[in-house]
Amino acid sequence: MAFRILIILLFIQASLLAADSLEVVQPVIYKTKNATEVILVWGINEWKLPAEKYHPQNSYVKNGILYTKLKGIADSFFVNLSIPDNTYLNYIFWQSKDLKGEPYDYWDKNGNHNFNSYINKNNGPLIHIDNYSHFHDAFNVLSWSKILFFIAAGFFLIIITFNRKNKGFSVFTSQYHFLLGTALSVYVIMLLSRLQMNLFVQDSGWYIIGAGYYD
Repeated sequence: MAFRILIILLFIQASLLAADSLEVVQPVIYKTKNATEVILVWGINEWKLPAEKYHPQNSYVKNGILYTKLKGIADSFFVNLSIPDNTYLNYIFWQSKDLKGEPYDYWDKNGNHNFNSYINKNNGPLIHIDNYSHFHDAFNVLSWSKILFFIAAGFFLIIITFNRKNKGFSVFTSQYHFLLGTALSVYVIMLLSRLQMNLFVQDSGWYIIGAGYYD
């Protein structure tokens, strides 16, 4: 899984470097376990057709709307859209082939509300998950918060007990060690939270590059 995410991030970075200063490269990622081909059906500013120069590869126009085949790696499908800054993006997902590669016709329309996002240079990837794929959370920081608290408290009590039995030993011998440990603990909590928020953690393991990426 780490290799798959690395490939996606490298692809995104290459597109960012090539983008015009007045354009935004907007990554769109869709996760599903029910299809082998996913097509992004989209338009801008209330479903208007973008200029031809903004049409990605493997795109075609049908009924005034742009259809773009997403690149697929396992259960993740993605595309980088190069569009003008401050654009209102309107889109839905069409699962056009099932797991056997046979024609399929499932439309993910966000409950008939469509997906809509204002796009600017400060945006992160737009990540969507097919609700019918039943992805499971490999780890949930919020639901595990009490367990993590009691584990941390248990380790603290063990250290205090060890410290009392071994008077020559002190975990607080150096204030720098204490500060370093505190900083590392805060970073680990931040990293776990970002993993959960990024949704890559769902059925993807722990090797997720960029989870600690700056906002």
